[in-house]
Amino acid sequence: MIINYSSKFTNQYKELIKTNKKLTLKVDKKIGFFINNPYHPSLRTHKVSTTKAGVAFSFWVAGDLRIIFTWVGKNEVLFLLIGNHKEVYK
Repeated sequence: MIINYSSKFTNQYKELIKTNKKLTLKVDKKIGFFINNPYHPSLRTHKVSTTKAGVAFSFWVAGDLRIIFTWVGKNEVLFLLIGNHKEVYK
């Protein structure tokens, strides 16, 4: 699995871990699950239609934290956004 990161995702992630360093471990763990199985039950991966990115998917990290991504190939994704439900589903 190849994961690419949008600049928006990277900026949001940096801001997120600035305020809560413990989230780094949770995010890394869920990305590890995602790499092995993008539809792992603990991720609750589902299609979303409320993003400006067009066809996108979401998976759960912890609490209200979500990662929004899109498929760019059979084995390649682009992580678009990371944030709470309100931030990523605008």
